[in-house]
Amino acid sequence: LEKGIEQGKLRKHSALIAFYATKMNRLYVNGDYEGAVKTADDYFAMDKEIRPHPIASDAEILGFKAASLYSLQRYDDAIREYIRFFDVYKDYKSGKIDLTGSTLHIFVVAIDRQFISMLSEFATACCKAGKPHIAAEYLKSISAEKYGGTEAQYFRLAETMIEVLKSTDFKNAKKFCLNLDEQGKRVFKRMLRTEAVKAKNPDEIISAILSVSDNLETAALCGIYRAAASENVEITDKIADFAEKYNIAEYGELLYLMMREKRDISPFLTAKTADLSGWVRMCHVYMADFYDFAKAYSPSFIKDKAAIAPAAALYGYIMKAAAKFGVKTYNLPEIVSEIGGKYIAEFGDGDIDEQVAFAVALRKIELFRVAGDFRSCIAELKQFIGDYPEYLAGITAYQNRIIDEYENSKPKSEMEMLIERIKNNIRGFISSGNLYSAAITLSEYKKINPADPDIALLEEEIAAKSE
Repeated sequence: LEKGIEQGKLRKHSALIAFYATKMNRLYVNGDYEGAVKTADDYFAMDKEIRPHPIASDAEILGFKAASLYSLQRYDDAIREYIRFFDVYKDYKSGKIDLTGSTLHIFVVAIDRQFISMLSEFATACCKAGKPHIAAEYLKSISAEKYGGTEAQYFRLAETMIEVLKSTDFKNAKKFCLNLDEQGKRVFKRMLRTEAVKAKNPDEIISAILSVSDNLETAALCGIYRAAASENVEITDKIADFAEKYNIAEYGELLYLMMREKRDISPFLTAKTADLSGWVRMCHVYMADFYDFAKAYSPSFIKDKAAIAPAAALYGYIMKAAAKFGVKTYNLPEIVSEIGGKYIAEFGDGDIDEQVAFAVALRKIELFRVAGDFRSCIAELKQFIGDYPEYLAGITAYQNRIIDEYENSKPKSEMEMLIERIKNNIRGFISSGNLYSAAITLSEYKKINPADPDIALLEEEIAAKSE
């Protein structure tokens, strides 16, 4: 690249544009942000014969420069370059600037599918620089709906929008929302709703929610948020009424809310529009502490026996999600086991509902474990893994716990008891100061069990006492 840039300068050839763009890409990907910024400056200092006026590649170079400055935490400089990027990119997309260079290399950042990420990073830079009002103005004026983006990109943008709203005025929410496409609007509205659920005083957020979606359903939903923020208002009946009247597949935050407040989730689970996997996915993405409340929730809160099987299915999805994303499952299999026991108590063990079959199987394993019958417990565990391999990752910690308990439950052999007695004697010699006897006994012990890791520790104790 350096040789190409050198020759491009000597020959005043337009290939120099492609060399600079490729170099910017490599430097940025390799984390050399200072080098990327310098390369951008060199690009804009290019001979006027090669680049006599603004061209399409300017947007690409500016995008990389802005992102590099952001990574260097030079937020004020990044804001300036992002604004330049937005202006040039707008002219590039509208055909107002020369397209020279646009076919010489592959654009990486100055493309529609990256625009949402660039806008999000710009707004974040504004917040970090203490200038959220600048972000607010651009979020209100840039029509992001024509660029499109992934759910992950919109999630990050929505997070940043919330931070900007908190630092400026929630009345801006409506204008922010108008500039998003349908997917972006859905993510942004979800983010507003989850903020309302978490807030101690959600009034401003509720006003923002109503401004972007003003209908009877949203009004009823906001009534639940207000009730949840008040310690004196019962939310169970309100949520049950809401679940009966509306399509609740979209409102995973209500499941989160009920589990957090340790309420009966029966009305939610038995509703016609219930979406168990969708709720778990939403809660995983939007509520970082969802798993904490799921692990603290007791099946005893579930009052409607028709909700027992769906509850098992719900926790099945929770176990799978926790395992997939590396969340420690702790007691989730035990909760599922309780649900299985609750089902058997209500319906018997005859014709078992498919949704709850795996929970009933876990219940059998847990009963053997509690009784100390580890041979039967492990046999059932193997059968469970064979029947339900999809839950293997979700019960790893539980499986290890059973194996550890089994190992600890086995009676010690005469050899194990002898070894323990010898090591206790050595420790006794050390504590009494009889280091000679300790050393002699340890030397003899090493001959019969040289692989014991305690030998090194005992040698260290003897050496320390000797000093």
